Amino acid sequence: MKLGIAGTGKIVQELLAVLDNMGLTPIAIHGTERSRERTFRLAKQYGITCCCFSYEEMLHCDIDTVYIAVPNHLHFAFAKAALLSGKNAIVEKPICICSREFQELKRIAVEKRLFMLEAMTIPFMPAFRQLREDIKKLGQIRIVNLNYSQYSSRYDAFQKGEILPVFDLQKAGGALLDINVYNIWFAVSLLGKPKHSYYTANMQKGIDTSGAMVLDYEGMIVICTGAKDCKAENRSTIQGEMGTITLDQPVGQLRSYTIDLIRDDGETVSYSGEEHRMQYEFAAFERMIQRRDYLAAEKLMDISEAVVALLEKGTQ
Repeated sequence: MKLGIAGTGKIVQELLAVLDNMGLTPIAIHGTERSRERTFRLAKQYGITCCCFSYEEMLHCDIDTVYIAVPNHLHFAFAKAALLSGKNAIVEKPICICSREFQELKRIAVEKRLFMLEAMTIPFMPAFRQLREDIKKLGQIRIVNLNYSQYSSRYDAFQKGEILPVFDLQKAGGALLDINVYNIWFAVSLLGKPKHSYYTANMQKGIDTSGAMVLDYEGMIVICTGAKDCKAENRSTIQGEMGTITLDQPVGQLRSYTIDLIRDDGETVSYSGEEHRMQYEFAAFERMIQRRDYLAAEKLMDISEAVVALLEKGTQ
């Protein structure tokens, strides 16, 4: 995988350390004039040979895949440009903010036999893979409560009137798109598409600073809570007729959970390796692209497509 990186923010800095551990060196990095110093620093630190301050320039570098980690509202334009230039696109969450955008990207990717992947850690985490098997022990699932509440470092500024992208409606900000997307991705990956959904939120200055999306599976209810204006212990539960599974960390960082069965002893499942959560997904992406595993990519695209539709409905 000949990788180019669009962005220089916190998530990119985390990824570069992961790629370094994997022995994978990106070829190019794209920054803005505002991040010029940081772009050069990261390039020097991680041995990246090409620093670009024009996205078009980076797309002409010797790369075959672009990791897109720019603000949410730019995901579609950056991904489309990458695909049209013949590059695979790995796009940070949310991959798009509406179904129309997603379908256009999907059409281009299919026509050009390229990979379009959402950078979501959940389906590749070893604990999640085991959880898919262990929920069968619970019998019929009835209630799922997923909570990811994290007081935003930018919330104080928001209250004072400074509107940064994460709280900017015009830049696809808000709790649903920024943080609750993890819960929704988890639910759809684990349980499939719901029959019905609705989103209710605490609105401030026209943006959702916290809220809950209810997914109705007709016989099973999933409540996805995401908050950027308050914090809580991020505990989630999956409740079935034969027992409960409890997760004590956000679903995107899942490493362990506890199974408590009604008629049996409980147990704790733990995967406490040293690997960073992003290492699992990028190892999988690299294999997928090298092996031209379009079927695996299609399965992930189906989940992304369902999640985008839920997000779009929630923001209407």
